[in-house]
Amino acid sequence: MHILSFIAGALGASAIVVVVAVGSGFSGLAAVGMGAASLVLAQLLYVLWLAAMERAEARRRKATVSLPDTLPQKPTPVVQKS
Repeated sequence: MHILSFIAGALGASAIVVVVAVGSGFSGLAAVGMGAASLVLAQLLYVLWLAAMERAEARRRKATVSLPDTLPQKPTPVVQKS
């Protein structure tokens, strides 16, 4: 996920939270607090997603590092003397 798409999505979700909070009768300060809390939650979820992707990538790399041991070796070239 690109960072700009994450920022746009987080800001959009935060704006929706603020609009719903104001529409539900919360004060402006409470609505802004809920919007800020949704941004913090989005950032936390994004960092957790990145950590999970990094862990999966590390497992994949570890699996591919041990893979070449099982592959056949290249044949050595035969040098002919004349």
